[in-house]
Amino acid sequence: MSVSEENNKMGQLKADIEKRKNELLKYSEEADQDTGPAVRESDALKEKMRQFQNTKFLVWTGASLVEQETNEKAATLTRSFFEWVKNDWDEPGDNIYLWDFFELQTEGGLYFKTEYAKSPDNSHPSNEFSKRVYPFLCNRIVDIIRGDGDKNQITGED
Repeated sequence: MSVSEENNKMGQLKADIEKRKNELLKYSEEADQDTGPAVRESDALKEKMRQFQNTKFLVWTGASLVEQETNEKAATLTRSFFEWVKNDWDEPGDNIYLWDFFELQTEGGLYFKTEYAKSPDNSHPSNEFSKRVYPFLCNRIVDIIRGDGDKNQITGED
């Protein structure tokens, strides 16, 4: 390969990297616009709940959708929002605790796993999935009552 050909390939690679960077920046800006109201409302809710220091609140991440009932952008925004809830919004030492239902449904992916759903086009949990995870919610409640809400897994799994 000649020096000229190598330079052309490097130039194309740099252009591809710049294009992807711009796509990511645009996506990030869209995500901020799409999730901004939810973030503001969540912060207001947190401040209100903190006014009741003798009450423990359990908030769970929302449900996910099977792939056939959503699109990648919406699923990515949903995951990003719940990651923000878990990593930024939730603060140890307060009276607000999380149960991560979304993680149980997706196992780290974007979509509700079809084997856990009623069907590939129905995002309601199957009876089998519900029977498997309801003890995790019970575990989570017990952890919070015992004062271990900030110590144990927020999925309620042992």
